[in-house]
Amino acid sequence: MPFEGRQRAALLDRCWSIYLSLTNAFNVPESFHVEFPVSVETVLVSGALYVTVPVGGDMTLTLREEYGYDR
Repeated sequence: MPFEGRQRAALLDRCWSIYLSLTNAFNVPESFHVEFPVSVETVLVSGALYVTVPVGGDMTLTLREEYGYDR
């Protein structure tokens, strides 16, 4: 199923770009680096990404995306 493989690859690319954007823009906690691979696996299974990252003081950055693809 080449089409499904391309969709999964596109999701992985999107997750990687989000990871790079967050880690380049903010000093994120070490737990984020450890937990993000689990989040990517969840994205591939569920088709949805939900990330909350503390960015300082009492502020957080929340990212929520949903993906439609054939599983």
